Amino acid sequence: MIASNTLNRNGEPALEVMKMSNVEKEKEETVIFFNKEKYVAPKDTMTGAELREFFKVPPENKLFKETPGKAHPDILIKTEDIVQLKNGDKFYDLPPGIVG
Repeated sequence: MIASNTLNRNGEPALEVMKMSNVEKEKEETVIFFNKEKYVAPKDTMTGAELREFFKVPPENKLFKETPGKAHPDILIKTEDIVQLKNGDKFYDLPPGIVG
């Protein structure tokens, strides 16, 4: 919500509340990607188990978080890991026997 100071009909300061535009709402959402599909995260911090459930990752698959650049390997997300989500984070899953 956005607040702006205005005067009420008595000429006294009044607080006016306006609805947020769609652009402002998007700023508050954390947009993440799983297997190249866009998702809005339900919260900014999730466990590996919560991410697996959210993305519907099959139990036998491994969940990875992409890291930018080739200098750093992608991160294997374990069920007990706590992941701080940021806009644009990319995740993917792989079946057993395939290296991430």
